Amino acid sequence: MIPLTSLILPLLEFVLIDKKLEVGGVVALHDTWMPSMRAALRFILGNRAYAICRDCSPKETRLSLRDRCKQIGGACLAKIPGVKRFLNSSVLRPWSTFWIGNLAFLQKLSEDRRDWRFHQRF
Repeated sequence: MIPLTSLILPLLEFVLIDKKLEVGGVVALHDTWMPSMRAALRFILGNRAYAICRDCSPKETRLSLRDRCKQIGGACLAKIPGVKRFLNSSVLRPWSTFWIGNLAFLQKLSEDRRDWRFHQRF
């Protein structure tokens, strides 16, 4: 489990940057090897209108056998109806499926127009 204090600062900084960033703008997040940054990225991609900017991201190397097995296992488990209620998203969509190196570039697709009660587990 990730300590809440290590997750608050990256999300707080992101929220402040998001308010200033125009649609189409790109924000870079580094140190994605840290569990707190990975959790923040999962939150952003699941709850905000952002997408990974493939044109800016560095090219990835080949996946290890372990990471490939995690991807296949997660894809198979994700097909089970209602499994999202029981399994964490890190099991269903392992980090290697994002194809992000140590530096992630996210592009803002639109302003946030979600209902204030909206939340997707990350």
